[in-house]
Amino acid sequence: MAEPVYPIIKEKIEQAIRDGEWSHRLPSAFKLAKRFGASHLTVLKAIKMLKEDGKLVVQERQGTFIANGGPTRRVSPYVGVIGFAEDADIPRRSQEQYFLQAIKNYLEAHGFRMLAIQHFDESDAHFAQTLTDISVSGYLFTSSMLTQDLADKLKLAGVPFVSLTRIDRIDGIACVDFNHEESLKCLLRHYIACGHKRIAMARRQAPFLLTYSEKGLQAYRETLEAAGIYDPGLLHIFNNELIFRFPQDPHAAAEIAEEMFKQYYCCENPPTAIHINSSALARVFLAKIRKDAPQWANSLALSTSVGSPPQDALFRSDFCCTLLGDYAELARTGVEMLAARVADPGAAVKKIEVPMSLHIHRKVVPQPPGVVQVDRTA
Repeated sequence: MAEPVYPIIKEKIEQAIRDGEWSHRLPSAFKLAKRFGASHLTVLKAIKMLKEDGKLVVQERQGTFIANGGPTRRVSPYVGVIGFAEDADIPRRSQEQYFLQAIKNYLEAHGFRMLAIQHFDESDAHFAQTLTDISVSGYLFTSSMLTQDLADKLKLAGVPFVSLTRIDRIDGIACVDFNHEESLKCLLRHYIACGHKRIAMARRQAPFLLTYSEKGLQAYRETLEAAGIYDPGLLHIFNNELIFRFPQDPHAAAEIAEEMFKQYYCCENPPTAIHINSSALARVFLAKIRKDAPQWANSLALSTSVGSPPQDALFRSDFCCTLLGDYAELARTGVEMLAARVADPGAAVKKIEVPMSLHIHRKVVPQPPGVVQVDRTA
């Protein structure tokens, strides 16, 4: 069978760009097809591959542009960190403080200074222009607010950037994130090895995190199906309206805990193990069941995910396991990736996953109804 032609056309387009034939915008696909003696569809496939590699930007009705083909940018000691604002008056969760400080430390180690930028409204049409006008060496996006349109505009302006959240819906972006799915599978296999057959999971499924959410649900389903114990009734998706109110509204957390309690405890066969991916909500839920179902609370294997090293012994006493995502490692990897892209804007786009570690504080085996788990030592 003949080899596909479009990888060859892709290489020819790349070579022409390296030779300086086009500095900003490519000819139309029809002109490229005529030049390379290939079909229009073959050229489009080659362009799509280059777009996925982050080397081209395709804008509808405007054409195909060379990424980082804009005007040469001024060298700046600053890197914009989008998603957090370094403002002492804004209350911060410890995880965000830890992450922001780690980013700042690693930027300074690479000779940069941090310019913190608050969350923005994605509907703000002027925000992309503002980002391209600011004199910075590049940007780090600390949350999932990066859009395809914003990514394309930054590429066209020659602004290096890295997302510290995996965003599968956007083509050709450099990103770093935790390996959530493999870490979750490791935790579930630990529960299975302990003899648990009723393993529940509670998590978020926001529209802008849809791909990430779906992969997490798939990891949960596949792992339990392989053990022959998957029960869709043990999956709890947080109410998005309540999630958006939490943590500013303490009543929202109580309502979420009440919904989980009704689903899990007020059923014929309650789960013996539950993983709640929000540590704050996991603690609210634990307080709820300690009050209303103390025997179940004492025999339940409860785990959660944390994004920075626990600063107190409560994680070890409250949870049998924690999935730890080290934000210092995430910050280090992201800053190094951005520094490499600042030094070489044409570097290949990379997607790196940082492993999470499973910390087993105590082994909890499933107990018959009415039997209390005794060993709760760290």
